[in-house]
Amino acid sequence: MLLTLQNVEQLIFYDKKVQQLLPEWSVLFHKWFLAVKSGLSAKDVLIDFLNEVTSEQLAKLSSYFQSPVFVEKIDISLVNNVTTNIDELDKYLNDNYISIAREGDLIYLCRWR
Repeated sequence: MLLTLQNVEQLIFYDKKVQQLLPEWSVLFHKWFLAVKSGLSAKDVLIDFLNEVTSEQLAKLSSYFQSPVFVEKIDISLVNNVTTNIDELDKYLNDNYISIAREGDLIYLCRWR
């Protein structure tokens, strides 16, 4: 089972038994509950869960769901630095904003959104 931004709310946050299984996340579950009840977006809570859940917690979830559970991490960085070579430069040129520096065969990219 792969937990993603599209399914984590339904599989984890709406399930009271899962919430009891992960008491260390009670503050985050409460924050999500308040956001949903007030009509606000709870995406930041879902992203926090996906990015911070530990392998031990995933093992508990795997036992509960009786299936291996994996997480799709979400990159929320505004700035990302990459070191690559000139042969792989093409895969980064589709980004909206990049700054490029070159030193010999190495290419240094700073990407931002």
